[in-house]
Amino acid sequence: MVRVNQYGMLSIVIVAFAVNLAAQTLPSSYYGQLSFDYAGTMNGSFNAGATELPDTLVPPTSFAGGIIFSFNDTTHILMPAYQQITDSTYDVFIIYLCDDGGGVEPQTWTLPGDITDLQALAAFIPGIDSAFVAGLLNLVADTTGGIPALDLLLGQLIDEIAPYTYFAATGTIQLDIISPDTIGGVFAGSFLQAGFPPPFITVTNGAFNFQGAILPPLATTPEDVLPSQVKLHAAYPNPFNASVTLGYFLSRSAAIEFAVFDLSGRQVAELDKGYRQAGNNSLTWTANDFSSGVYLVRLNTANSSQFQKVLLLK
Repeated sequence: MVRVNQYGMLSIVIVAFAVNLAAQTLPSSYYGQLSFDYAGTMNGSFNAGATELPDTLVPPTSFAGGIIFSFNDTTHILMPAYQQITDSTYDVFIIYLCDDGGGVEPQTWTLPGDITDLQALAAFIPGIDSAFVAGLLNLVADTTGGIPALDLLLGQLIDEIAPYTYFAATGTIQLDIISPDTIGGVFAGSFLQAGFPPPFITVTNGAFNFQGAILPPLATTPEDVLPSQVKLHAAYPNPFNASVTLGYFLSRSAAIEFAVFDLSGRQVAELDKGYRQAGNNSLTWTANDFSSGVYLVRLNTANSSQFQKVLLLK
């Protein structure tokens, strides 16, 4: 019975994640460090990290990172990490978090959470095959070309993971920092594996610290036609509370459109539109009616689109 319930939990989460990820348009990728100690049926430590976001399906010996995306006003966070054990096997740790508030902010999730709402999940998978690891890595490293590894991931989950996975039975995941540049937090809990009596581990000293990678644009323009005479200045302050100043430079007069989008790609505000003079220009976005979270500002001209992430904290 334990095995069936655990299998169902992870399968539902990954299926829901796959459906939502396939529909999203503006994922944000992160990379960094994730570590914890564990004791019980197994004893050891997990320490995975990356100094850059990989752009290949050949897994390095260690990686930790995450992807954040929004769909229908719900923000999802998937954080996979792994460390190589042998030439073909890895220990994998996965965190999945969901926030229905329209924009994720520092908070604490309880494990295992409500399965029907899919708010939080943590799983430790020792000794998994490298093919599954490659699929996870591709989800984080390539968010622009669709989801090439979904079938592989789901197949691996069904055929291999359920009987060997330690799922969080109790515990918490605390997200302390979230911004366009950083995700950080701590976690701990008790994890069970299928069996009778079920093997167990206690996870302690869990921590993750990731930095943001470059966000892919809403739409691509051939690089050789991108003009050099338009520049979007850094927003100030960022993070901001209530108001943020947005500046830009035009080397010659041009028609512009300035708008704000949420992480699902939905336009939430139009800040400016019309013909503007050459030189430095600026405007202020007052976001009193908006929820805390990450937003994208977009500056459009006839042949250029530039984006910048800003973080609203209330």
